[in-house]
Amino acid sequence: MFIYLAFPDLREVIPRKSQVTLFRLSDMVSDPLSAELKSLFEMKEYKYLSAYVNQSKHQSLVKRNFSCKFDVSFEEHPNQIQFDQFEYKGSFYPQLEAFRFTKEYGSIILRKYILIGLSICELLENGHSCQH
Repeated sequence: MFIYLAFPDLREVIPRKSQVTLFRLSDMVSDPLSAELKSLFEMKEYKYLSAYVNQSKHQSLVKRNFSCKFDVSFEEHPNQIQFDQFEYKGSFYPQLEAFRFTKEYGSIILRKYILIGLSICELLENGHSCQH
């Protein structure tokens, strides 16, 4: 929504804001925003998140059997949800603990989103718009 409002000329190319995606935007803006977006798409953390979201629309990747460990000396979070390994569009994604995903992958993705936001602000401050 923010991007759609920030770049009014997007409405000429993409009439519905629900059709605005970061992938489409990456080809319509100049650097440094275009470069930041393209580097986001290449990050293993972002690829995992994107594949997980798309795959989980069709298949649950969280097992529903639960067990409890009382010896906590081996792991920081012994009783946590784990995402099963999966394959999406020919790429293999390993099993991953939920806390690890949110702590490690989430913080990496968040930092990249902040850099993308700063690039958007820089473009807007310099009077740039989307390229058609």
